[in-house]
Amino acid sequence: MTTRLRNSSERRWLLGGVLALFALRLLLTVVLPRVVKWDEPDYLLLGQHLWAGQGFTSGWVPEVHYTPLYPLVTGFFNLIVHDLERASDVAYALFGALLLLPVWFLSRRVYGRRTAWTALALLAIFPPLTISVLYWGTMTEPLYLFLVFGGLALLLAAHERQSWPAMGMAGVAFGLAYLTRPEAVSFFVAGLLWWLLSAHFHRPQNPRLAAGGGGLFIAAFLLVSAPYVVYLHTQTGHWSLSGKLAVTWDIGRAVQDRDPAEYDRVTAGLDSEGKEIIWFSPHRFDRNMFQLVAANPEGLLRRMVRNARTLRGDLIGRTAFPLLLLPFLALAWFTDRWSRRRLRGEALLAIGLLPLFTFLPFHIELRFFAPVFVVLLIWSARGLVALGDWLVATLGNLWPVWVGGARRKRMIFFLPGVLVLAYFLLSMPATFQQGVQSSDFGHKTAGLWLRQNTPADAVILTRDIAVALYADRRWVPSPHAEFDRYLAYARRQGADYLVTDTRELTVLRPHLRFLLDTAHPPAGLEAVYDQAGNKGRTLVFRLLPPADGG
Repeated sequence: MTTRLRNSSERRWLLGGVLALFALRLLLTVVLPRVVKWDEPDYLLLGQHLWAGQGFTSGWVPEVHYTPLYPLVTGFFNLIVHDLERASDVAYALFGALLLLPVWFLSRRVYGRRTAWTALALLAIFPPLTISVLYWGTMTEPLYLFLVFGGLALLLAAHERQSWPAMGMAGVAFGLAYLTRPEAVSFFVAGLLWWLLSAHFHRPQNPRLAAGGGGLFIAAFLLVSAPYVVYLHTQTGHWSLSGKLAVTWDIGRAVQDRDPAEYDRVTAGLDSEGKEIIWFSPHRFDRNMFQLVAANPEGLLRRMVRNARTLRGDLIGRTAFPLLLLPFLALAWFTDRWSRRRLRGEALLAIGLLPLFTFLPFHIELRFFAPVFVVLLIWSARGLVALGDWLVATLGNLWPVWVGGARRKRMIFFLPGVLVLAYFLLSMPATFQQGVQSSDFGHKTAGLWLRQNTPADAVILTRDIAVALYADRRWVPSPHAEFDRYLAYARRQGADYLVTDTRELTVLRPHLRFLLDTAHPPAGLEAVYDQAGNKGRTLVFRLLPPADGG
């Protein structure tokens, strides 16, 4: 078979793999129950409002916490499927399948075809990136990973071909990744350093081409990302890459202390004026990260050490990266001698490990390390290929007659990879169960009830914006406050219904526990819905007119 025919056949197989994975992921969204939760409903409502011409807002104030690309993508899909949850499912399936393309290119150029195909097989069914991502609560990961690794693949292509267009496309990819999640800035900076160092040691025939490529890379990134940075400055009065760093700093303290009530207080507590919750208060911009770190540098160091210890335990495990794959990483790194070309490839892949360091000053959640998983899977694939080669050669030397022809050699070669894939499949039920246990399906049920039983212009006050999304009603955030201030805030914001649940009333805001007694609600409230779900009761109260008519 000529090289041209072989490449054509590979492209057909690769396209078939992308289409098959897209179909599989769509099937998972139909078969596996899930609920829109945590950050995801914010993204979805932002997209709905953007495409409806209502601005970059989830229905409350101009948005500065969440970046705009995922809302734009899901908002576009929503115009087609007319269902926000399904729009998110389509993005999950599409970009999860497209991720195969840059992973194929990177692993093939660094290690060869066999490793590339093995990496795609591992990536296609790796439980955290197929099952867990459905329950992580953002659904941004597939799009984010596609853009990050697309940018890395374009960088490698630009270096090998000394191509300015590829460098410009790489800058665009990292710019779009930043518009998906702000931490992508670290990948852009690392990619630029990789390009400069590679150009320096490679000594290109045209140094101006290498320097110009770096300049185009920077210009393309800035062209894509600058409008959002200017928008942040307009809304916050400060130049920054994200509008949530100070709040995230406080969240990190609560997460480390395993104090969910403190988490709720630092995000949903009322500000110093008592007019707005902290998450949306203009006073949240009174502090910046430089001030927070300068005030307590030792606290930053202690936090990073604690997060590093947490990371060590969270990243390796049955429903994360399995311990049994660690030996394959050593095989990938040390089986073959490294050349300068191999060193460049390994350094480029290692950029995907940046989340291990960039999140240490804040807090640790497994979803933050999705790019790390992709790199570890590529290295695992290389280790599996090395082990397969060793098995074929060793068994061929020991029992040459038994090993025999090419068919049996292929079976021996593929055996380690098949066993790992089988382990992934066996891990999926536990991964799914973990995801379901983290989800409150009662909120979805309550939201759908509100859609059927409340006026279209009703306003819903709740901690979980997903309730309002499922209800298709305007949302008001629920404050962490004493009941009189809580009720006054609800009335001031024009809320018609209050939604709460067992966890909120017993763990996050125990001072409101009396609301669990729906037979005797406090003055001003009428209990209209009380339903037990997988996470306890979900309660809906209707606000009654004030007794004094005010």
